[in-house]
Amino acid sequence: MDKLKDILWPIVLVGVLGGLIDFLIGKAGQAKAKDFLLKWWVRFDDVRWRNFGRKEGMFAGELIERWFGRKIWSIRRIVMGVSVVSIIDPGFTLALQRLAQDHSLMGWRREEKSCIRS
Repeated sequence: MDKLKDILWPIVLVGVLGGLIDFLIGKAGQAKAKDFLLKWWVRFDDVRWRNFGRKEGMFAGELIERWFGRKIWSIRRIVMGVSVVSIIDPGFTLALQRLAQDHSLMGWRREEKSCIRS
């Protein structure tokens, strides 16, 4: 019986949490949620294997236009591009440094070649 309780409590908790959220958002929120789910259902239902790449590319293009703007040289696109690079670049640099340190600790060292011939 304890094993059944261990399995069921997360399911009951998710159900209660869903009911609470449903109650808190009200009828207008429920209608918005249904519209959102219906829109995504139609979007996914329209995708087939032969047009998957095209649909994925169209979605990515729409997302980039929405976040960064339509014109390629607009101020919004330039500011967002600089912002994204300034956020991602330090993390990428730190990851590469950590990776280089890990490899040097494992004994993987690059042989240094001299440019001077003797």
